[in-house]
Amino acid sequence: FVEDVRIPPPPPGECDQVMPSGDSLQSKVAQWLELKRSGTNINDRLRSSKGFRNPDFVQSVADHFSIDQQGTQFSKEVFDPKGYANEDYYDALAMAQRKENDRREKERRERGLDRGVDFASGGHLSSGTAGGAGATAVNSLSVAAAGGDGRGYS
Repeated sequence: FVEDVRIPPPPPGECDQVMPSGDSLQSKVAQWLELKRSGTNINDRLRSSKGFRNPDFVQSVADHFSIDQQGTQFSKEVFDPKGYANEDYYDALAMAQRKENDRREKERRERGLDRGVDFASGGHLSSGTAGGAGATAVNSLSVAAAGGDGRGYS
């Protein structure tokens, strides 16, 4: 299968497209090829440049080359990255989540479910008592505040 694949011949003549900088595309390609032949690795040069370490680098490159960062090569019938409703994006989802959390917190406060647990003194240990009957008189949760009968049953 692979043996049958042939690369077509290059088109005749040179590319006459002119870039926004005024340089011809043909001269830019020739310059890049010359750098590659001389052993220059373009990716290494980019990584070592000060601009590449700039956190705004990607945005500045996208702006400079007019790159649509949410773009696609698919037709709109196959995939439209801009076809989502506004409520499907992060900002709108985060706002909806915040509103729902606020609503639940308000409802909890109105029902009185945000009160803390009140501790009440159930007595104290007398000196010399190391266990036995006197040990049940240590500080404990108030049965009324716990809402049960003191044995873990409501």
